[in-house]
Amino acid sequence: MRRLFGVKAKETSAPPPSLDDVNDGLQKRVDNVESKIKKIDDELMVLKQKMARTTGATHAHLKQEAARLIKEKRMWMGEKQKMSMQMGNMSRMQYQMSSMEATKAQVAALEATSVAMKAQAAAFDVDKVAELQDDLDDLTDDFDQVQEILGRNTMMDYEDDIDVDGELGALDDEMMPTSADLGNLLDEAKAPTSMPVRPQAQEASTDPADLEKQLGLGL
Repeated sequence: MRRLFGVKAKETSAPPPSLDDVNDGLQKRVDNVESKIKKIDDELMVLKQKMARTTGATHAHLKQEAARLIKEKRMWMGEKQKMSMQMGNMSRMQYQMSSMEATKAQVAALEATSVAMKAQAAAFDVDKVAELQDDLDDLTDDFDQVQEILGRNTMMDYEDDIDVDGELGALDDEMMPTSADLGNLLDEAKAPTSMPVRPQAQEASTDPADLEKQLGLGL
């Protein structure tokens, strides 16, 4: 049977259009409608100028033509509004789709991170880490005690509550001379200063007898 009639070729279905394709198609339709509206506006401007120069039946005919163009313009403006709303819906759907893709990527990243963290955590022994931390704490305490011992004050332990003003006042009293000391100083200042008197040499005698006595010669 297959050899006689053959086999019907499997139909390949075309992929459905994406949101971008739909949005692009709507934008082209909106552009086309806008061009039609602009063309109608240009024709209405021409009719307005003609109506200003005519009267009677010609004016009425131009007025009817303007009314027809205005109705057509309103129809195209309604179509443009509908397509604009459709484009807004497509834009929102695109945003939601991109948000879902971003969320999916975030979930995948979180899962990969969780697996990696579990693998890393398996390499740690919690009890061993706690014991190591205790040892470090003990070493730190011992080091602090050594530093405290080395930093002890070996100087004389002076009192902290020293009366500085009182000590300085007593020192001034000790340095101030007494009344007796002042009297002695005044007496010494009033006493005349005596210079040592140099003995005067005796005048030499010219008597021969005295000369012999002085020389130790007895006559």
